[in-house]
Amino acid sequence: MRKPTRTSAPAASVQLERLQLHGWSWQAEGCRIAAARVCLRGLAARPAGHAGAALPFESLTVGEVDCQGVEMELRAPLAHAAGWARAAAPGAWHLDALGGLHGFVHAFITDALWKVDAEVRVPVAHGAVDFDQVTVAHIGPDSSMGLSRGGLYVDARHGGRQYLYLWTEGEMPGATYEQRDGGGRRGSRGRLDVRQFVHGVLAGGLLGAGALPGRPAHRRLAATLDRTRLNGELQLGDGALGSADLHLVLEGHEQGSNKVVVSAAVVSHKLLLRLHELRASQARGRLDGRAWRCGAVSADLSVKWTRSRDPHAEVLVVHAGHLTLRDLAWPHPEPGPKA
Repeated sequence: MRKPTRTSAPAASVQLERLQLHGWSWQAEGCRIAAARVCLRGLAARPAGHAGAALPFESLTVGEVDCQGVEMELRAPLAHAAGWARAAAPGAWHLDALGGLHGFVHAFITDALWKVDAEVRVPVAHGAVDFDQVTVAHIGPDSSMGLSRGGLYVDARHGGRQYLYLWTEGEMPGATYEQRDGGGRRGSRGRLDVRQFVHGVLAGGLLGAGALPGRPAHRRLAATLDRTRLNGELQLGDGALGSADLHLVLEGHEQGSNKVVVSAAVVSHKLLLRLHELRASQARGRLDGRAWRCGAVSADLSVKWTRSRDPHAEVLVVHAGHLTLRDLAWPHPEPGPKA
């Protein structure tokens, strides 16, 4: 008579109406995440069926995740981030929200190339920068900025054309170059589609070894960033934003949600972004090789990047006063291909 084989009983699911954690933190090389308070409501989890599993549970659903005082700190050279971007497969980026981008960026440069202070205002409308609308103001006749096949330039009334940034690639993604009429007079100074540019840089592998697809035209231009302060407001459009491994579907453009406030006292050393009202209809991503999804997301965020002369001392800190996710499910069936 055959002996019955021993099988392990399926792990029972754990259900909690409410679970609250205080002073939660997690740390790995170059990364630290902490939260003053995490509250989970309507939690259901099935523990992992065997010891040594990558995660302690096999599946997880939570009706609401409410976090207070969240902080994530990353310490790594920019080249590491560039390597991560290059590793993403072409087409793995979701940048629909950049198509509706509008607002402005304003830079004040002390002792610019023209030996005087300069104010540069760059408006963004319908996800693009029209260089006919960019202003470069300083003492004396104002200058103009534009895009040519050679790079980003400034035309000064007295001093001619000076290039600020030279392309190292044959074609810049999203760029429409300056146009001249038959008489050699310029018809337009060019245009840059922000969504196409960002997608081309990320998905096209143009980041190279950690640099943008170009280089400053003059060595002294790098020092200009030490004398540049920045401010601006950029309203993101509705739609997806992120990568295949993690992206949000933003909403609330008409109500003023997802406005990014930009500021920097010294551009080369510190940059601060604030989103007082992040609002998304859903978020998707992957964890341990399987897809997860949640419903509505809301948060107030600040992102601070600081850099010293040592590239290994760069720090990126993301802080959320509050962060709420609803209807979290992992794993979650991935959407099938569109017909």
